[in-house]
Amino acid sequence: QHIGGMFLQCALNEKRPAFTSIVTAENVKPSLLLIDEVAAGLTEVEIPRFLDIIKHIRTLGITYIMIEHVIKVMLAAVDRVVVIDGGAKIAEGDPG
Repeated sequence: QHIGGMFLQCALNEKRPAFTSIVTAENVKPSLLLIDEVAAGLTEVEIPRFLDIIKHIRTLGITYIMIEHVIKVMLAAVDRVVVIDGGAKIAEGDPG
């Protein structure tokens, strides 16, 4: 299933450059994708779309590192959480 084009068009229409960059991963297929604070700029309507994109990226086997302060997004999007404070790891584990 190719969902990137649909979400890319949506991202372009909504002028969300970070959204657009993540969606292009479907075509580029990087070995590692850094997702930095994307959810902070999203509306409540856009967050489920963003999570759908992340789920699709996972099905492609693309590894990603997510830096995020929107905890509900982080917990829904990752397999492992590492919490860093002041440059030091203070917690690590399963998000469930």
